[in-house]
Amino acid sequence: MWRRFARALPRSARVTQRSRRSVEHVACDLCGSDETRLVYRVRDTNYGTPGEFHLVQCCTCQLVYLNPRPAPSRDFDIYPETTYDPFDEMNRADEPKPNGTHRERARQLTQIVGTGRVLDVGCGTGAAALELARLAPEADITAIDTHAPYLDELEARFLEHRFSERLITAAEPMQDLPFEDEAMDVLWCEAAIYNMGVKNALEAWNRFIKPGGYLAFSEVCWLTPDPPAEAAEFWAAEYPGISRPDVVIELIRDAGYELAGHFALPASSWTDDFYVPLQRNVDRLREQYANDGTALEVIDMTQREIDVFYKYSGSYGYVFFVARKP
Repeated sequence: MWRRFARALPRSARVTQRSRRSVEHVACDLCGSDETRLVYRVRDTNYGTPGEFHLVQCCTCQLVYLNPRPAPSRDFDIYPETTYDPFDEMNRADEPKPNGTHRERARQLTQIVGTGRVLDVGCGTGAAALELARLAPEADITAIDTHAPYLDELEARFLEHRFSERLITAAEPMQDLPFEDEAMDVLWCEAAIYNMGVKNALEAWNRFIKPGGYLAFSEVCWLTPDPPAEAAEFWAAEYPGISRPDVVIELIRDAGYELAGHFALPASSWTDDFYVPLQRNVDRLREQYANDGTALEVIDMTQREIDVFYKYSGSYGYVFFVARKP
């Protein structure tokens, strides 16, 4: 459903229950070998997926990964509306930031000159989309997200900054983009590609990018070869697809792209813009939902994520990748 201005979807179209995940046995994502050694056993304490999962190390390339692990569902996970509450009243699309941000750096890598069509996938409240509109002043911006209230806020911000004539929004899932082939000059996905998994997204989105166009995305990666056990256990349950930057680069090339560049984001990109305001919301919501067991599950899960980051931020972080379609 395309939108030029705020037009929220009916609540029934946005709220379903979280799907139960099944598990799958997989070969090494990097080299394809199925020869592994057991590192340790974990359970999914975040989503309650039944069974035990093994963190293993590939005997060929030494990649550490989860096997077996939760299988990606054909239908993307959709969470109860409560899941979004900790993220409300934060992550707002602030005033466009000055040059020197990671988005400016990524824009330089993609060689955007101010024209063309940019698609922001998983746009949230529009912090990235708004800055991209400033950085590419003649480009058309298309922004998609499944959470309609985020799109409402994004549209209001674009109207405030007089960018609305260049904006189209849609409440659509990233797994089923409603675009023609080779429609986009740049496909941008900031802190959201994990919903599909990097490999799946690289393959699925290739067709929407023009030859010579770019896919720019951030992905959480291990920044150390031997992550602490508690951090590894948390991410094994939260995001089994977490890997090292070199693994992501290999996936980029295997999917037919050229690597234009990549760089790690500072820890402040997690704290200043995300975890500090998120902690304020968690504290507030814990009182608001004191008698709601489902809401408290979400709040506890969010608190654990914050705590793990502050303890082990040196071992993982976001890395921004820019890939060019030949």
